[in-house]
Amino acid sequence: ASLRNPVDRAWSHYLLLKERGKEDRTFAAAIDDELRTIESSGPESPGVIYTLHGLYDIHLERVFRLFPQAQFHASIFERMAADPHTAYRDLCEFIGIDEDFVPPRLGEHVNRYVTFRSLRVRDLGKRLPGPVGRIVARLNTRTDVTKSEMPTAERHRLSEFYAPRIAAVESLIGQPLPEWRS
Repeated sequence: ASLRNPVDRAWSHYLLLKERGKEDRTFAAAIDDELRTIESSGPESPGVIYTLHGLYDIHLERVFRLFPQAQFHASIFERMAADPHTAYRDLCEFIGIDEDFVPPRLGEHVNRYVTFRSLRVRDLGKRLPGPVGRIVARLNTRTDVTKSEMPTAERHRLSEFYAPRIAAVESLIGQPLPEWRS
């Protein structure tokens, strides 16, 4: 499994839905709504999307009820981004394959952050035949944008919310996650 800092994962998920026109609330309002729902009805209640996916302890406990922990390998996203060769070597070692073959694109940044000039044109492009749809998509996509930063107050709130969950994940996967605590 690839696990990403749950605070950053929630922000990225929010930006994706906001950019796609599927989220009207501010991030603060969305997090307020979710934390209230979690407190009153639990983390897996309808409408809890940004925070639920980062509750890795819940998901890992389910996995470990079905599979032995010895068959599980956690790749930490931040470590993969910082040192993809070591992450690749560790994974190869875990699954018992030759680590001497290194994919030529290992470490290359893919799936970059993009925005669209028009959501309507984006939706139209998906309905057009293959090559035409790809051309429309390329012309409508903006790659010259920088992902906005999460507001400090929400980062702090989510960091507090996830702190006990991060401790549980550390225990479940048997490794510290200091990069998630900064």
